[in-house]
Amino acid sequence: MEKSTANKNFYNSINDAWLFIMGGNFHWGYFLSESDSLDMATNNLINAMSNLVKPTVKDKIIDIGCGIGHPAFHLHALFGSEVFGVSISENGINEANILAEEKGFQDKTSFFVMDAMNLNFPDNAFDIAWIMESSHLMPSKTILVNEAVRVLKPQGRIVLCDLMLQRPLKAREILKYQEDLKKMEKSFGQAKLDTLQVYQNIFAENNIQVNESFYISESVIKTLDCWKNNIENNWDKLSPYFSINQKTDFLETCDFLKYLYESEIWGYGIISGTKILYYE
Repeated sequence: MEKSTANKNFYNSINDAWLFIMGGNFHWGYFLSESDSLDMATNNLINAMSNLVKPTVKDKIIDIGCGIGHPAFHLHALFGSEVFGVSISENGINEANILAEEKGFQDKTSFFVMDAMNLNFPDNAFDIAWIMESSHLMPSKTILVNEAVRVLKPQGRIVLCDLMLQRPLKAREILKYQEDLKKMEKSFGQAKLDTLQVYQNIFAENNIQVNESFYISESVIKTLDCWKNNIENNWDKLSPYFSINQKTDFLETCDFLKYLYESEIWGYGIISGTKILYYE
């Protein structure tokens, strides 16, 4: 089964469960203080990305890998921007459009089932490309970024955050961790992690001037404990959507990710840039 099809099936099946584990924002939290809740921390991450691309009421934003729409709603509520979300999950897109109507945002936030590597939008259509924790799930990050750049207007801004490696995994490490990596795939979908340097190279190859790039690993790691606590605390609500085996795999994957972080193998990065104009 191709990676994109496998991930489509995975995300169609997991949305209901993740609401009880992650809340409405299907992404990691950025903890700025010890008192931050998971909801606050996930909004902090949206705000941190926003600070790098400065959305305005005049901007059209494409949210690539939009989940069930919460980052798009947050962006519209804060800045008045018009947001177009895309995802391969029909269930997620249906939920996002329902929520948009409930919030009265349907005129300014809209969501489409669409392949991020083959966007059904014209060239130069958007002011901002927003890629939040979806790039690691794509069969090709290069095609993903190339498509994002294609639909960006000249001097358009792009921001991306995701799980990343702090260094490439060695062959012996891949062999050593293969069972843990299989559990991670069951819990989060088929993924390929790369270093921040790889993203910098891909941006440069696609005519993007990198403005900011940095790791925030230390400030997101608490997310894992929050997810584990939510699984235990919400198990009665979660159990209709999540088997005992899925619960075990997810909890063990959280521990594995924490181990990789403490071993300085895995991290979390953010990168932003501007589409460069070339004249021939």
